[in-house]
Amino acid sequence: MGVLVMSVGTMPLLLGLGVIKAQNASHVPLFVVGAVGVALIMAGIMILTAAMGMSQKSWLSRLLGFLLICSFLTPFAWIALFSSQALMFRLAFGAPVVLFVLLYFARYIPGVKVISADSSAEPLSESNFQRRKKARLSRKL
Repeated sequence: MGVLVMSVGTMPLLLGLGVIKAQNASHVPLFVVGAVGVALIMAGIMILTAAMGMSQKSWLSRLLGFLLICSFLTPFAWIALFSSQALMFRLAFGAPVVLFVLLYFARYIPGVKVISADSSAEPLSESNFQRRKKARLSRKL
């Protein structure tokens, strides 16, 4: 599956690098088209590394994830900042970029707690839920 996703990303990447010339010249810069290809290739690499059993907490996996998100958000940022579309259209495409930047850099703001998925945590089963509910009620009394 990862190889298939990577192969789909080669066409926009080659268009973005100028290796393949487009018939209809678009008003979109080539680096934006290339960023779409890079996003697909990064997604394919991440699928392959996950299939090989690489830890999601390794530095390489985190770097690939960061590059994937940045290349994925490049077209959104270009539309929001540089396109000649209507204001609401630009705001709709700019919202994911702003949201990602805020969420990514929130961990560096003092006093902000970032919630992350912990694979070692147990699921909250019904018995645990009932036990915690009884403990809360006994504390109130």
